Amino acid sequence: MEEKKDINKVPGENKEPQAIVFQEKDSKIGPIIGSIIIIFIIAIGGIYFWSTQIEKINTEIMESDNEEGFIEDVNQIDAELEAIDFEAIDSDLQAIDEEFSNL
Repeated sequence: MEEKKDINKVPGENKEPQAIVFQEKDSKIGPIIGSIIIIFIIAIGGIYFWSTQIEKINTEIMESDNEEGFIEDVNQIDAELEAIDFEAIDSDLQAIDEEFSNL
């Protein structure tokens, strides 16, 4: 019986191929980089959420501020100003002036 020759084998090499084993290095930079990436993603998500909430609030404010509401507010402020008794304030200020001038 004739032996089959393996054409892929290098002459003089009778050993079986061995797996290459890599030694693991104790590196602490991997978890740090992973943590930084996770914190960065959470920060980006928080900024996005915050900006959408501000946009929502601004939209609600703009919708509630219509022209009629503004006119009503101005009329209400004008009515309150007319209701204030400025003569009483003037007499109070004169009394304060007299007290300081007597010192």
